[in-house]
Amino acid sequence: MKRAAVWGWLLAISGVVCLPRAGAYAQAPAWQTALAVGEGGFSRVEATATDASGSLYVAGSFSGTVRVGTTTLRSAGQYDIFVAKWNPATGTFSWAQRAGGSDNDNVGGLAVNGSNVYVTGYYYSSPMIVGGVSLSRYGGTGPDVFVAKFTDQGSFGQVAWAQRAGGTNVDFAEGIAVSGTSVYVVGSVASTTAAFGSTSLTGSGADIFVAKLTDAGSTGSFVWAQRTGGASGDAARAVVASGTSVYVVGGFDSPSIRFGSTTLTGTGADEFAFKAFVAKLTDAGASASFTWAKRCGNPGPASAWTVAVSGAAVYVGGTFNQTSTTFGATTLTNAGPASTNDVFITKYQDLGADASQGWAQPISGPADEGLAALAVRGTELYVAGRFGGSARVGSTTLTGAGVADVFVARLTDLGSTSSFAWAQPAGGTGDNDARSLALAGSRLYVGGHVTPPASFGSLQLTDPATTKVGFLASLTDPVLGVASASLAAGLRVWPNPAQTDVRVLAPTLPGTAPATLSLLDTQGRVVRTHTASATDAGWRPLSVAGLAPGLYYLRVQWGAAQTGCSLVVE
Repeated sequence: MKRAAVWGWLLAISGVVCLPRAGAYAQAPAWQTALAVGEGGFSRVEATATDASGSLYVAGSFSGTVRVGTTTLRSAGQYDIFVAKWNPATGTFSWAQRAGGSDNDNVGGLAVNGSNVYVTGYYYSSPMIVGGVSLSRYGGTGPDVFVAKFTDQGSFGQVAWAQRAGGTNVDFAEGIAVSGTSVYVVGSVASTTAAFGSTSLTGSGADIFVAKLTDAGSTGSFVWAQRTGGASGDAARAVVASGTSVYVVGGFDSPSIRFGSTTLTGTGADEFAFKAFVAKLTDAGASASFTWAKRCGNPGPASAWTVAVSGAAVYVGGTFNQTSTTFGATTLTNAGPASTNDVFITKYQDLGADASQGWAQPISGPADEGLAALAVRGTELYVAGRFGGSARVGSTTLTGAGVADVFVARLTDLGSTSSFAWAQPAGGTGDNDARSLALAGSRLYVGGHVTPPASFGSLQLTDPATTKVGFLASLTDPVLGVASASLAAGLRVWPNPAQTDVRVLAPTLPGTAPATLSLLDTQGRVVRTHTASATDAGWRPLSVAGLAPGLYYLRVQWGAAQTGCSLVVE
């Protein structure tokens, strides 16, 4: 029997696929960069997003006089907002812009499509000045919603348009997503009548809203808006769009809430607790309708804060402060008192007209944990938030130094189960929080705020301000290789885990040079390589003898095309 046939037979009987085994844990990649955003006064980074070229955009709030790169910004009121572009190639900010007025104005979310940068949030100022656009208030004592578009001109950001929405009570936006020229905004409206362009939404109490704007270049206008809720406080916290499918997460305090034909309810003590939800809308162009909705965890209290989508997989992250809560067949138990918050991350499978509950994972500790951001590429899910004292992330315990510290972690979706691959903390003796995540190539960006001094591994932030300062930090995860589904589907590795050597069966690409196999450690360093000859075919050997046990990334490259997978060395 030929060797290739032998390996093929072993593959067939063992069901080997190029995936890390559940429970395999790796050394966390080190922090590569960390810098203050808004030095000199109070600042915080609330949102980050990347474009196709790898440039990074950040948005947040500040007070006083702060520096963003070489740009000095001065707030006109208590808090103003800022939007800035970071150029990873030069390691500098290309531009920074402020907007606001004489009162309190804050960022809720940021989304990028090409050179178009969209920002939403809420404002108390009357007027709020965004570039050359003046947004007045609807009256009353509460804030109103704003949505603004900046156009990246390379060395500066130009305001293209800005819109307002709301009424005379408390109305705010907390999330934004973009798909083509469609811009989706979510949040909460408490005004009895709230205006979104020509659409008036009526209700009682604080309700959930989802609205769509169309970007026409130099103008933006509301197309439709939906409102749902009950007699108590309900709010949408985040939104993500995939084509015409719009996924919304948040929480509701009302005993029941209706999403289209679906009613979500609470019973007993849970009836009057805050309850987490995820819902899907289908955008029909001039209108939209809810397709399905699910509770996230039962019983509450719980709230969903962030959502990410990869194909039909919908990932939801949030917190629960109950002794235990159940997601389908999985029960998560609070590691601290029932009054403290633990993190949940759960998966739903979008079936079109409905969704099925998948796995659920906790991040838990004796004090409060919070989750603010998710980012996904393929089956790799990145999470970021805060923890107090200590926190358990998979098989690793993170230990903090202050009131609250930053964490970022990677979770691998294995289909019906999931496994944490690594977790990395940062922070200091004060109050620190991660608020956002963004992916660009193999780099993962984290944004939030710290109270200096704060440590990101060996990197220190020592801004002289005695208050919170925004931060932008990054690390490189070698598993974030560029891979197509078709190439990944043709890649096979045996054995995995391995001890001395592995055999790799890589697909062939007509018209390209033979594949180069590279094995990278968690710092992104190449520790093994093998270049196939033109006559190579079938399974190729790669030695792992002498390597430290842990998780590695196997990269297979043909010119500019590449794929890869995780490999465990024992």
